[in-house]
Amino acid sequence: MIHYIKAGFEGMMMIKPLWNKLRDYHKHVSQFFTEDFHMDNFQKRAELISNKEHIQILVAYDDETPVGYLIASVHDQQGEIDSLFIEESYRGQEIGEYMMLETIAWMKSFRPTAIVVSVAYGNQVMPFYEKFGFLPRSVILKSKIAI
Repeated sequence: MIHYIKAGFEGMMMIKPLWNKLRDYHKHVSQFFTEDFHMDNFQKRAELISNKEHIQILVAYDDETPVGYLIASVHDQQGEIDSLFIEESYRGQEIGEYMMLETIAWMKSFRPTAIVVSVAYGNQVMPFYEKFGFLPRSVILKSKIAI
């Protein structure tokens, strides 16, 4: 049976193996910036998240095994879904949906002016986020070289 644990930044180490799986997935689906994901490391990402005002980490467990997580933050009156991953064999069981609803409710308690999520190009999750009212606002293009 799936159960959930809420934590602050201290929960980062619980999700490290799952975060690495998400990074590896992004390396696989990235059409243009695979090398960026090769250079991504957990410690750097954790440091960036630790600088945010309010942090929540929600971890889904099947017995003692973590099978998914959602990292969210509120900083400068903006909520952000920083990272979300569900093990492939657990997708379609509404784990992500539950975590999104819980997280959005948590973020709303801080009265943010907006809630955002960035999706790596190639990651086919737009329909999932659209269920929660997230719509594309802009596309950021990046050059591989300094211009």
